[in-house]
Amino acid sequence: MKYQNKRIITDVDGVLLAYEKTFSEHMGWDFDEKSDSYRSFECMNNDPAFCVGSAIRDFNSSPEFSRIPPLDGAIEMIEAALSSGYKIDVITSCGGTEEIHAARIKNLKDVFGDVFTSITCLPLGASKRSSLERYKNQGHIWLDDSISHYRDGLTAGLGSRLVTTPFNRGLKDKVRRIESCADLIPHLE
Repeated sequence: MKYQNKRIITDVDGVLLAYEKTFSEHMGWDFDEKSDSYRSFECMNNDPAFCVGSAIRDFNSSPEFSRIPPLDGAIEMIEAALSSGYKIDVITSCGGTEEIHAARIKNLKDVFGDVFTSITCLPLGASKRSSLERYKNQGHIWLDDSISHYRDGLTAGLGSRLVTTPFNRGLKDKVRRIESCADLIPHLE
């Protein structure tokens, strides 16, 4: 079934932007795309809350947060989606301050242009479930790298795709997975 109001709803970090690599560089840590990056951060500090508790907040408040480069295939997917008539909305749980929201919006506009229909910035680690509910059962595509957010998209009746990242690569769950945004391009009509 074709929908008149075609839309892609997407997360940002690990989907459109190379957050994990940039974060690792900011922290002075080696980034290995084949490892479980977040688990490595936790192990380095022997504290599961370390990464979320302080390092990510510090990075998201730094100047580097507004200069994260795109992941391979992200610009091409956005361009293909727009040329195929899709609207693109962003839902990101990057932090709770206006400064972080402004930096995220600036980064997205600098990389992709002023192409997003909406950009919703949620507190760090927040659930996206209520934000996805407004799209319920409308046949839209939902892209995220978090298995819980992927499932929230399914619950909302969206065509969820899990974008593969170092920290979700080992998941054994049955999911619709794409390696990068570029994998979506042939399916845009």
